[in-house]
Amino acid sequence: MKKRIFKAEYSSHRLDHFLKDSLESVSRSRIEKYISGGHVKINGILCKKKNEDVIKGSVVEISFPSETIKYSLEGFSFSKLYEDEHILIINKPQGISVHRGAGINVPTIADYFQFNYPDSKTTGDPERPGIVHRLDKGTSGVLILAKSAIAFSELQKKFKKRKIKKTYCAIVNGKMRFINGSVNSPVKRNPKDRRKFTIDPGGESINSKDALTHYRTRYEFQNSTYIFIEPHSGRTHQIRVHMSSLGNSVLGDELYGEKNSFPRLALHAYSISFRHPVHKSRIIYSHAPIPQIFRDYFQNKLNTDG
Repeated sequence: MKKRIFKAEYSSHRLDHFLKDSLESVSRSRIEKYISGGHVKINGILCKKKNEDVIKGSVVEISFPSETIKYSLEGFSFSKLYEDEHILIINKPQGISVHRGAGINVPTIADYFQFNYPDSKTTGDPERPGIVHRLDKGTSGVLILAKSAIAFSELQKKFKKRKIKKTYCAIVNGKMRFINGSVNSPVKRNPKDRRKFTIDPGGESINSKDALTHYRTRYEFQNSTYIFIEPHSGRTHQIRVHMSSLGNSVLGDELYGEKNSFPRLALHAYSISFRHPVHKSRIIYSHAPIPQIFRDYFQNKLNTDG
């Protein structure tokens, strides 16, 4: 049985809320089942009450019952951008989740990785072995997977210290107020809709996390703009929240923008660069080609905008 342990950095009035914040990919209903099923302990004591208080400094342990994957992974593939004995870098397709969560009953990147690289099952987090960072389901592009324990540990450190440079490209609604700029606004979970995050300008909320996003305009169309984005931090939904806060939501973003504005989320992890986690003298740079649907959009806009 897999386990995860969290030390509460703040007091929470409810155990289920604390676990939802800690396990972002797991639904509240699934968390409630874990609690009622006797899979959660607070400071070593079994707790079956979802509204139990969690005090700052408490140690919360959750055990995950073993689950059997009931679907085939045959024919599930993607482009490999780089691979050696320690890391694999892929071009994640749009529409595929990085790891499993509640309601996901189709293959994920984590499932494929474990299926094809069985040694990865003991690499890192038992819930998502080999996964050192993630992309939203709707986002395509460069994704790093750790094949060895040392690579996993070192990559985690690099992400934490912000030693990995990531560049995204996006098509956003309207024209940018400034051609190049930055958004330096903390983000927190939206208290009215826990699927979403929101900016916290003053950073006063105890749950706020600092977030910095740089962007530069590549091309302006009549009613949209193609931009490159460099997130200095890696908060959940950071780019989408920051662009929406400027009034330039990412096209196709039904959570933070306009519905039916693009056939998919118009956000793509274009490139990544970092010093190899094991072979320190080696600089790794990988990029995933701009999606064809983006190119078709550019051509159509150039033809129609004149």
